[in-house]
Parts: sequence; C-alpha cells; structure tokens
Amino acid sequence: MSFFKTLSILSLTICAPFLVQASVFIEPSIGYRSHHLKTTALDNSTVDYKMTTPTYGLKLGYRSLIGIDINLAYDYASGKATVSPLEEKNSFTHSTASVQLGVNALGAMKIYLGMGFSNDLKIQEGILNSDIQLKGQAYQAGLQFKVFPMVMLGMQYNLNQFKSVQGRNFTSGEEIDRYFSKIDSQDYTFSISTSF
Repeated sequence: MSFFKTLSILSLTICAPFLVQASVFIEPSIGYRSHHLKTTALDNSTVDYKMTTPTYGLKLGYRSLIGIDINLAYDYASGKATVSPLEEKNSFTHSTASVQLGVNALGAMKIYLGMGFSNDLKIQEGILNSDIQLKGQAYQAGLQFKVFPMVMLGMQYNLNQFKSVQGRNFTSGEEIDRYFSKIDSQDYTFSISTSF
C-alpha cells in the first residue's frame, strides 16, 4: 500500500467522528460597504466611481466539529455612485455569489477566504455619464468576531476581477480589453450577522 493511500485512510479514520457531528447553519447579515472602481480607457482617460451604501447578505454553511466552515454566500448592495470627473450621482446595484472556506478558532473568531463565481455591478445612465455593467469574479478575505452568543461582527475585503462589460457605449463586444487598458475595483464591508 502506498504512503499516500495509508495517510488518506488514517486521516479519514481520525476525522470521521468529527465530520458526522457537523452542522448546517444560516447566517443573515447587514452591513456597510465602501467600493471604489476606477476605469482607464485605451486613450488613458479615467473615470472614478465611489459607492458607499448598506449591504445585505446571506450565507448557507456547513460547519464541522473541528472548526472548518464551507459556505455559499450571497450579498447585495444598491444606492448612488459618485462618478467623476463629470460629477454626477448615478444609481447602481452590485451582487456577488461566492463559495467560502473558513477556519473557526474556538467559536470566538473566524478567518475565511472566498471566490465569487458571479459578480455583477451595474451603474445606470445619467445625464453626463453612460451606463456600464461589469461582470466577472471576485476574490475575498474575511474576519469575523463573536461578540454575543449568536451575534458576529465581520470585515470582508473583495478584489473584483471583471471580465466583461455591457452598456450603450460598448457595442464592439463584451471583452474588457476592447475598451479599457485597466480596471481597478475593490471594496470593504463591515457587517453584523447572526447564525442559526
């Protein structure tokens, strides 16, 4: 028997009792998100979008007795984006669906990483600025602290990786590199959540 096979059987034998006693949880949250998006066109002109709004989230997770969490997470934010250099406030929506893997430290703190497999940001047209819809993925890192038996405070960082663009001014295809040399997009969320 190979070393790897022996190690796998031994690991499963040790971990099996802990995995059997795992639990499923639901975690709704409400928070505040600060999002910055900067697009650099092929002619080096830039447009900045700043969005600070409430955000709402929901996680469906599986927690093992040894402190490993696997979550499906969804969050949604909407409000007004401040667009510059042509100063204007345009309505926007931003939604992200992701998979997260976390480690609990004695139930008091949780550290997790995630991958947003659906990341959709839509900024509506205004008088001075055209509409834009960006789609792609996101990379996430988060930290949660338990402050009461069923209440957690959390912080999450998202690095948005948009791959396609749509809108009135984007008619030559959806590929980002047809219109932009660079897109920088990241956001921070501070939230309060409960778990049951």
